[in-house]
Amino acid sequence: MKQRKVICEYCNGIIENNDDLITCFLIYYVVAYHEKCFADHISNKEGLILPDMPLNGRLFNISTFIATTFAAVGLLFTTPTEFIFLIFLIPILIRLYSYFTYERRLMN
Repeated sequence: MKQRKVICEYCNGIIENNDDLITCFLIYYVVAYHEKCFADHISNKEGLILPDMPLNGRLFNISTFIATTFAAVGLLFTTPTEFIFLIFLIPILIRLYSYFTYERRLMN
């Protein structure tokens, strides 16, 4: 099976491995950067929501785990009319989208 290439949004270069990949949420879509290009990007502060937090970083993984816990608790202990816990599903869906769109392509 042929792997599709991951292209850096900043320099349009090919990202070769998972260690050099940084994904970021830019206004309403997820983009991929080289690690060096991401440092240049965050100096511009282009993003609207969380412009300097990589989606495939440790901090976002921890926040996704916490959001998953809150979503599960909300699902178990709320009535069907109280769907406020669905807001906690947003970071989970963004993280899954980042993984399946970019990171999975670079796995060996």
